[in-house]
Amino acid sequence: MDSFSSVIDAFGVKAVAEILGVKESHVRVMKARGSIPAEYWGLLIEAASNHGVIDLDFALFRRLRAEKFAPAAREVAA
Repeated sequence: MDSFSSVIDAFGVKAVAEILGVKESHVRVMKARGSIPAEYWGLLIEAASNHGVIDLDFALFRRLRAEKFAPAAREVAA
């Protein structure tokens, strides 16, 4: 998985909504923004094996977050 959107795709929007206890429209917004708030990471990691999603852990989420915000950090430093 190379993006937060691909994490959502691995589960499916409906499944993510059920796991997180949010509306599907909220999951679609997260997907469109390319971001999953950190408070949801643990729930998705716990549910991953039951949904056939492999290699999902906190390290992956941290890497995806760092990659997403790295361009903004470089702009601030410049």
